[in-house]
Amino acid sequence: MTKLMIVLVCGFCWTMAYILAIYRGYKDKTYGFPAMAVLFNVAWELAYAVIYPHSSPVGKVAFVWLFLDLFLLVQVVCYWKSEHPLPGRSIPPLAVVLGGLFMAMGVIIGGEKYHIWILASAFGQNLLMSLLFVLMLFSRDDARGQSVYIGVLKMVGTGIVVTPLLLNPSPTHTLFKKGVYAGILLLDLVYVLGIYLKIRRQGMSPLLRL
Repeated sequence: MTKLMIVLVCGFCWTMAYILAIYRGYKDKTYGFPAMAVLFNVAWELAYAVIYPHSSPVGKVAFVWLFLDLFLLVQVVCYWKSEHPLPGRSIPPLAVVLGGLFMAMGVIIGGEKYHIWILASAFGQNLLMSLLFVLMLFSRDDARGQSVYIGVLKMVGTGIVVTPLLLNPSPTHTLFKKGVYAGILLLDLVYVLGIYLKIRRQGMSPLLRL
């Protein structure tokens, strides 16, 4: 599979995951992406699509993701208090600070080196996002804001990129990197299976719930 095809499949799957998460959040009056994941996504996409725009297909797709992420961000702001009614449970300031530092790296590093850095950091960010989805799954008492299709699209969108890297025998793909790739796939699988079972326990059909 060519690099362009991988980018197109990845872009399509993640775009559909965003759209379904926005739809599910609207229907359930909540947010479908973990708050910290949304903040990091906005930071990553601002960096790659706006601060140092790139002419590659990834750079163009990043504009679409940034647009959709703004809807997710609005949902986080609107429904955060309903998900966290206890006093003092504001949106994690650490996430805001780290997201700002992420974008500030563009000023420090600059240019093409920054493109390389943010592409590399995308894997660590994906690992964190996969973990946050699993934590969100277990922190909610039902499947509000979530669906199997969101999980599957997210898993396929990332899996089509990391699976060839995981199987690549090149020494540049170190054991640590392969551990990150494998961790993403494992956590995504845990999330898909977990949300499937949670929807079933609610007496609904996981395949009919968009």
